[in-house]
Amino acid sequence: MQLRHLKSIMPPINGVKQITAMAWTPNRRNDNSAVVRLAVVSVDKVVQLFDEMGVRQDRFAAKAAVKGNKNFLVRCIAFSPDCTKLAVGQTDNICIIYKLGRNWGHKKTVCNKFPQQAEVTAMCWPTETPQKLIFCTSDGAVKIGNTKTHKTQVLFQPNEPNYCVAVCSSPDGQTVVSAHLDGTIFRMSFESGTSTAAVQKIAQHTCPAYALDFGRCILAGGGDQKVHLYNVETCEKICDFDYTEDDKVQDMTVARFAPGGTTCVVGNWNCFFIYSYDNKSESWREISRKEIPNLHSITALSWKSDGSKLAIGATCGVADIYDACLRRYRYRGAFEFTYISPSQVIVKRLSNNERVVVKSNYDGVEITRINIFQNRFLVANTSQTLLMGDLDKSLISEIPWVSNGSEKFFFDNESVCMAYNVGELTIVEYGSNEILGSCRTEHMSPHLLSVRINEQPYRPSNYDGEPTPSFGGQEPDNKKVAYLLDIQTIRIVDLAYGTSVAQIAHDSKIDFLELNTGANLILFRDKRHRLHIYDIDLQKRSTLLPFCNYAQWVPEADVIVAQNRKTLCVWYNPSAADKMTTIGINGDIEEIERLNGHTTVIVDEGMQQSRYELKEGLIMFGNAINVDLTKAMDTLDPLALSKETEAMWRKLLERSLKQERLNIAQRCAVALGDMPQARFLNDINKTVNAIVAKEGSRARALEHYTVRAKLAMLQKKYKEAERIFVDRNHPDEAIDMYQMLHRWDLAIAVAEKAGHKDAASMKEKYEEYLLQSHQEQKAAEIKIKDGDILGGISLYIKGSLPAKAARVIRNHGDIDYSDELLEQVATALTNAGMSAQAGTFYERMGQSQRALEAYQAGNAWREAVALARQSFPEQVMQLEETWADFLVSQKQVDAAIGHYIEAGVVTKAIEAALDAKQWTRAVTLIQDSLQADPETAKPYYKRLARHFQELDNYEEAEKFWIKAGLHRNAVEMYTSVNRWDDAHSVAMAYMNESDVGLLYITQAQRMEAAGQLKMAEKLYLKVKEPDLAIQMYKKAQKYDQMIRLVGTYRKDLLKETHLHLAQQLEMEARMKEAEHHYTQAEEWMSAVNMYRANDQWDEAIRVAHLNGGKAASNRVAYAWAMSIGGEAGAKLLARLGLVEQAIDFNIERHNFDHAFDLARTCLTKKVPEVHLKKALYLEDEERFKEAEDEFVKAGKPKEAIDMWLHQEDWMEAMRVAETFEPASIPDVFVAQGNWAAQKKDFKTAEKLYVNAKKPEKAMKMYTDAKMWQDAIRFTKTHLPHKLHHVNMLRQRDAATSGAVNDSEYLSAAQSWEDMGDYNRAIDAYLNCKIEQVPSGNEDELLDIWLKAAKLAQEHVKDRMQSVLATVADRMKQGNRLSVSGDLLATIHRYREAIDTYIQANDWDKARELSRTKATDFQAMVDKKYDEYLVNVKKDGGELVNTGNWKAGVDMYVERRQWNKVFETLLEEHLTKKVIVPKPPILASYSLKNAHYFVDHEDNRENPKIFEAIHVLKMYGTEPEKSHFDLYRKLASHALSLTRQESADMGLKPLAEARDFLYSVLAELTQQRSSAAAEFRRLFQAVHWSLLQARAAQEGLKEVEALLSIALLKESGPIAFDKAFCIAGEKCEKMGWTSLAYAFYNRFIDIIEAIDDEDSSMLDNADFDGVLPSPYNMDMPPRGKYVDADHEEEIREKVLAWAMDDAIEQDEALDLVNDKLRYADSISQDLNKRANKWFQKYQKGKPNDWNDQESLQQLQRLLRMAQ
Repeated sequence: MQLRHLKSIMPPINGVKQITAMAWTPNRRNDNSAVVRLAVVSVDKVVQLFDEMGVRQDRFAAKAAVKGNKNFLVRCIAFSPDCTKLAVGQTDNICIIYKLGRNWGHKKTVCNKFPQQAEVTAMCWPTETPQKLIFCTSDGAVKIGNTKTHKTQVLFQPNEPNYCVAVCSSPDGQTVVSAHLDGTIFRMSFESGTSTAAVQKIAQHTCPAYALDFGRCILAGGGDQKVHLYNVETCEKICDFDYTEDDKVQDMTVARFAPGGTTCVVGNWNCFFIYSYDNKSESWREISRKEIPNLHSITALSWKSDGSKLAIGATCGVADIYDACLRRYRYRGAFEFTYISPSQVIVKRLSNNERVVVKSNYDGVEITRINIFQNRFLVANTSQTLLMGDLDKSLISEIPWVSNGSEKFFFDNESVCMAYNVGELTIVEYGSNEILGSCRTEHMSPHLLSVRINEQPYRPSNYDGEPTPSFGGQEPDNKKVAYLLDIQTIRIVDLAYGTSVAQIAHDSKIDFLELNTGANLILFRDKRHRLHIYDIDLQKRSTLLPFCNYAQWVPEADVIVAQNRKTLCVWYNPSAADKMTTIGINGDIEEIERLNGHTTVIVDEGMQQSRYELKEGLIMFGNAINVDLTKAMDTLDPLALSKETEAMWRKLLERSLKQERLNIAQRCAVALGDMPQARFLNDINKTVNAIVAKEGSRARALEHYTVRAKLAMLQKKYKEAERIFVDRNHPDEAIDMYQMLHRWDLAIAVAEKAGHKDAASMKEKYEEYLLQSHQEQKAAEIKIKDGDILGGISLYIKGSLPAKAARVIRNHGDIDYSDELLEQVATALTNAGMSAQAGTFYERMGQSQRALEAYQAGNAWREAVALARQSFPEQVMQLEETWADFLVSQKQVDAAIGHYIEAGVVTKAIEAALDAKQWTRAVTLIQDSLQADPETAKPYYKRLARHFQELDNYEEAEKFWIKAGLHRNAVEMYTSVNRWDDAHSVAMAYMNESDVGLLYITQAQRMEAAGQLKMAEKLYLKVKEPDLAIQMYKKAQKYDQMIRLVGTYRKDLLKETHLHLAQQLEMEARMKEAEHHYTQAEEWMSAVNMYRANDQWDEAIRVAHLNGGKAASNRVAYAWAMSIGGEAGAKLLARLGLVEQAIDFNIERHNFDHAFDLARTCLTKKVPEVHLKKALYLEDEERFKEAEDEFVKAGKPKEAIDMWLHQEDWMEAMRVAETFEPASIPDVFVAQGNWAAQKKDFKTAEKLYVNAKKPEKAMKMYTDAKMWQDAIRFTKTHLPHKLHHVNMLRQRDAATSGAVNDSEYLSAAQSWEDMGDYNRAIDAYLNCKIEQVPSGNEDELLDIWLKAAKLAQEHVKDRMQSVLATVADRMKQGNRLSVSGDLLATIHRYREAIDTYIQANDWDKARELSRTKATDFQAMVDKKYDEYLVNVKKDGGELVNTGNWKAGVDMYVERRQWNKVFETLLEEHLTKKVIVPKPPILASYSLKNAHYFVDHEDNRENPKIFEAIHVLKMYGTEPEKSHFDLYRKLASHALSLTRQESADMGLKPLAEARDFLYSVLAELTQQRSSAAAEFRRLFQAVHWSLLQARAAQEGLKEVEALLSIALLKESGPIAFDKAFCIAGEKCEKMGWTSLAYAFYNRFIDIIEAIDDEDSSMLDNADFDGVLPSPYNMDMPPRGKYVDADHEEEIREKVLAWAMDDAIEQDEALDLVNDKLRYADSISQDLNKRANKWFQKYQKGKPNDWNDQESLQQLQRLLRMAQ
């Protein structure tokens, strides 16, 4: 993890302003409902609220437990899981929860308070327990505050008070850990299903664990410089991090785990540690330590909920935000991916800055790849899982997945992501971490897959509108997928239960399918363009259209739209497939649009689009019928009856009957024109209404037996109606019902069952009726039921129902029937065509012959054969054959085989077996019966051979072909399936060689004619006729195959064949093929010539290059160019890319003109190279001037310079360099310098090297020449960093060649100093004589000796005394007395130092030394200094005493002795007796003093305003423009006193300000200055403010209030907030609540503008034209008028008044206008009195303010006005 500092949201201060707590809102993953906030609180108890960018958006002060108490601190804060509340723990024994709202700007209210008996020290709010806040107190208790019940629950209470320093919990709140002052750490765990916690002691530390948090482990750290980690489950220690040996590490102060729990930050002194869990090693490790100088102790930490930012607070008051990310990059310019950890990524949409957190829930996995599809859907891979998400809905899913890179993803359905891999489709619902379903399919087109996820509640096809037991009172999940199991089979799977609900097998390929929104119907189309609909619940399929080229469900409705060629077809009721609405169109449907209550089909008609609107009412009906039947009826009511609406009325009728909504059902029947049903329903409704009128309950009426029975009758459930009537003991009504329906039999049955008295007569009447109406069958049934069997049989015979009569006889066989009756029945059966049944009766009567004939006539062969075996055995075989013939005629060939065998007819049996395809049985019959007669068997063998050939059983087929004597057929069979060896074997076994050859060649020729050349080739080769095959391929122009055979069987002719084919193809203009054969024949030049002859030079060059290499192709190209000639030829070379070679060729032969022509024409980039080559040639020819020109043209002036340098022609070289290559000028100087050095002209060389900016070459030149003095001189000047290196070389040389001379003495000393050999350097400097100083200057010599003193003082302490004493004496001798004194003071020779200072008149140093270090000499120094001041330097007082008071005053001014200034001036001017105005000189110095108090740099940060006002009041002013800013500033400050300052300082500042402003204004008025108006306004503001204050002292409340209102018009000079606040207070004091409310409200607006430093947004509409607008007002110069507490008090007061309905804003504004009229009269009177004062001033009379008189006059005016 990398932490990068983003910004400081709260700057540090000079001092301690500890950040006591901070917290981010725990915005849940992908939850954007609440704004992100960061709360920070310090010792000032103000909670600062910042947004996620670190911009402060709000703040509020923490409320005390007891109002007015300010002696408390905020220890801890925590946000609620829903981010709308903030809990604040305080040291005044309370925990308060504030409601902040989801967005900025919500009013902050207190929603919970938890008062305690001890200080609240720490807290946490688990994210999974929104109603439970965990906090601890200073007595050691750990508690839960329930925000719902407003009560607290004690989790843990120690036996003795044990200060709890920290608390944390698991995210689910089931585990709480606390740390206490004695070093103990406890864990509280809730048992499953209980509210009590089990307490366990985890550890006992040597110090309190202030740094405590809960993540993947429990981390604890404190003052022992250790960090301990414990297992969450077992509480065993995992590891320690020990920093006791690190001096930089101090107490561990705070710890916080990042979201996910695998990274933790621990705060310390000026740094914090970062620990992380390594999944590979399964261990914790320190990954970073970030040090921040001057941060001091870190006191608060908080992670943003997505882990992207870390907030840090410290004791210095700083609050910083760090960016925590591993890496960040952008995706396609639309998204930004920020990796917080390997398994967590923040995806930000750049267009709107919306963020979604993508985090793997699996341990140890890394998100390796992220893709975003359709700018919305996300797919991310890890090594073990797959993450899929919908960014618009902020839903992420993660499933186990091992990727192979071949997955495809489909996003056609917005609710699910579909992943397709290796034939398997996996469906995942967004937001769920489980696979919703999977299926195997090979058809993944969007048109062949349909998924519906809870788009509509499930409604089965038989849904009647009422909740069914299967629903369980709750709508079940409706999640289904339809896909192709194979190309003709649709499978529908219920994803909620994982079961297959339907499988549709179709007879054609399916190319489209789609489920409806309710997922109970599926629409599909096949390749024949037939459109079908399938009801999944009823398992019923219907065909909608025989031809369909477009089909779709209307969005969000069960309506089908399809197109049948030029017809638009609409099914508003899909269950009624025949109810179709058609509309003629002239184009193709593009789409269906639903917008603003209209559904439109858009049709593309070529040049335009047409729109066809559907009937929205019919569409709405489909949705309404499942919700509200009345609404469904209202939807249909205005629609005309059509086949569509008829189907819908019927559906509504059915649904209303099921729900027993009889009124609606009656309306439906009427709409359908079914008047009988409508009348019956009307009758039922009347019955219901009558029962309701009688019993008062419709529900009970619907349960009445009459209503229930009639409803059953309506639905034709007559048995149900009968049961209801009978159960309620009303059988007569059931009988009447059946009689009304003419169901007499059922009526009689009910009557008999009920024992009705008329049952017998009803029965008799019914029998008579049946006979009269010729209903013998029913009459017979009644007879038989009554036991009259013979009567029933007679009626059956009479009614021509002999079969029923026969059945009665069979069922009642115990009766002895007469032969006559049996004969009668048999005859009737024979006449009715039921001969088989008649035969049984003949046989029963003993008439066997008649029975046999009857059986044969009725095809009852089994009974006939059985009878014949008993009575006619000679006819059995004939009957069996006849029976078999009958079965064959009935296509029952299988059954006939056995009968043919029984009849002995073998050939018929074989034929029947073959016809029945019982081949094995046929083979057996042939082998058993026709073995001796092969001629008879041959036709059968042929049929068997064909059968086995069709079954690809060629061995069996061969056997039967041979037996049938058809050997050629066997051979042809094998050749047809390319089994040449088997064919050859059969042919050779059964045919002679010539016949075989002829057969093969004939077959091959047939195949050749049929185009089966490969097979023909095999046959030719089989009979060893390759030439025929070669000729075949040549005839077919299959030259490749022909060449292949020639190469295999006629190798000697291969080259000749290639050449022959090439020539033939060339003649046919098939040059590509000809080229191939030329090259194969090794005659590629012929191919080149062929192309050249046909003017295809490109091809000729290609062939030449391919076969003869580059040289050959170039030759061809040159030939081509030569054939063209001129510029065209050059361009040709350019096109072929051969220009460069041609140019090089001309250059080599020094044919530069031709080379230039080619280059300029075709290859301009080659021109410089030609110039360069020509220049080199000219240089070799010593034609230097021409060569220079060519070098320059080639862009190579450097080569020209090198040429001249080589010739040592420096002037020419410099000329070229200056003209063409300025960068090479140094090179010319260097070359010339090298030449001068070789000539021993070192000075010239040095100069040249310096000009070349190559000083190192000059240094090397001098060192190589051992010219050390020049070397050192030059090095000091140009290469000071190389001086040590030169000195080392010089020393090394001196060691071998002897000492240096005097001229190099100082140079040597400097070298020793540079090398650090300070003793030798000191000696050298001290021993330096004037002769060794190059300039011979003594001052320079003194500076050299001072170097020795400095070196001794800094580097050689043991020699400092002697060296500094020696140098001090030399300085004194050189008249550098102060320097000598400094040196003597350094070595503690104070007396000598003082004497030296005095000698030098350096009194400051002498007095300082005597006061600090040489106190014994202080008296002597002071005495001598006094003498000096008296005799040499006179002070101000003495100057004044001698009469030069002006200079003395100026000296006082210079020394800031202002009291002495004014004392002196007053003494000088007392005799003048001038009072008004003040003496000009006094006013002048008064203003100097005032400017010093305000503007001087000494007082600029804290100006002495009121001292300046006092001075001006006492000593006068001047009406000069240069002082106006000072006067304004002083007046502004006097008017801007805060509430507290006014209370502390009283009226004096205002009174003195009034005095000095009065004098200024009087003089300006006298001068008629234009500034008089401004200062009159200032004077009025001060004067009225003073009068207001005096009125308050006198208790004149009304005058005081009116003056405050009058001052509102002067709220330019007076700060706006002060003016409105005072006006509000005075009005409140007078009881003018409406006025006070208006002024306080404006005061709050101004305060907020001051806080925001922006007054442009103030609304002045209420006071527009009445009071001055505070738009763009200046900020108050000295802060706000009231403090925060008083400001909050006013806010609460205004809020309380705002809730009071008695306050009317309009009334307040009227009062403002009214009171301003009184204030205006007061201000006019005050202005008159002021004018009188100014007149007195002009006459030189002093002013008598007499404020008391003014107030009395104001009272009188007020009474008069009232």
